[in-house]
Amino acid sequence: MDIIEKLPISKERKWTFLETIGVSKKETIMAKLLAYYFNPEGVHGLRNIFIKTLLQTKSHLLYEHKECEPLCTIEELKNYDFEWANIKLEVTTDNDNKIDIVIETEKIVIAIEFKINHYLDNPLDDYYKYINDHYAEKETKYFIVLTPKWKKPIKAAKNNNKENEFKQIILSHFIDNVEKTRINKGRCFGANDAQQHQIYQDFINTIENRKIKIKMMEEYFKLVEGDDNDDNLNKLDSAFRDMQYIKKKIESKVEELRKKLPDFDIIEDTKNKLNSAIHRKYNHNFHLKIRLSLKGWTIEHWEINSGTQIIDKDKPKTLKYESSLETVLIEVKTFIKNHNIQK
Repeated sequence: MDIIEKLPISKERKWTFLETIGVSKKETIMAKLLAYYFNPEGVHGLRNIFIKTLLQTKSHLLYEHKECEPLCTIEELKNYDFEWANIKLEVTTDNDNKIDIVIETEKIVIAIEFKINHYLDNPLDDYYKYINDHYAEKETKYFIVLTPKWKKPIKAAKNNNKENEFKQIILSHFIDNVEKTRINKGRCFGANDAQQHQIYQDFINTIENRKIKIKMMEEYFKLVEGDDNDDNLNKLDSAFRDMQYIKKKIESKVEELRKKLPDFDIIEDTKNKLNSAIHRKYNHNFHLKIRLSLKGWTIEHWEINSGTQIIDKDKPKTLKYESSLETVLIEVKTFIKNHNIQK
């Protein structure tokens, strides 16, 4: 079987506002969003779903990628009142280290090290000591590393002596359980329902997109495991270089066309895709896009309607990939004339 046929099929990812503005990888900002939802009295209206679900999500051992039971049993959960919670961000320890999130309720306290992109090299011992010293009166204390995938402790985290205290919880597992719980309970949103639901759904989709990306990476790694891993690795490397070559050829042809149409600009969002495009704004309502992909050339007429791009009801003009630039230029001019596009 050809290596291309073995490649995992990418699941479609949903557009999210958090990813668009570049904050989905910012730990401090995402931690603030989590803190918002951890607050049972927040205007989101979800009450204590996030806290309860966190403690009911299966965890992993700190030093071994091995799944274990949730931190809190259902019976234990009944003993705790989560009607209110004091949520603190970046709590400074006596040694000037910072705990990302601390959740304090009437009987329990939860310390969370939130780790998105970086290595797990935090001084967990210091966090553990601070929580025990400053919340000695609390009945139960939970210590969590919340991360998109299991991370091997290194440096300061590797020297942690309380390996049975800190547990790792996978972010997507936790959020999946939150959504299931919310649906099962029929929990609605609070004030400004439509707005709260939109913000919440964007957050959920952002976590889901990261899970899809991690899943794809895991499938690629599995592809090169086994007796024929060297062969598969060589084939993957060759396929990658082929795709890069094709990408450069596409960009080169479109750039050559743009030189013949100096009023057109390159569309930057095609950077990591196997297509390239140029466009021109003719008036406040209409754009013309010329795109080249593996399927060939397309000439597209876009209408800008209240900030939303709506493609022309007529099918875009299509040309074969092999079409000469002169042919494309003629079709562009004909397209402009037929659509009566004015500068």
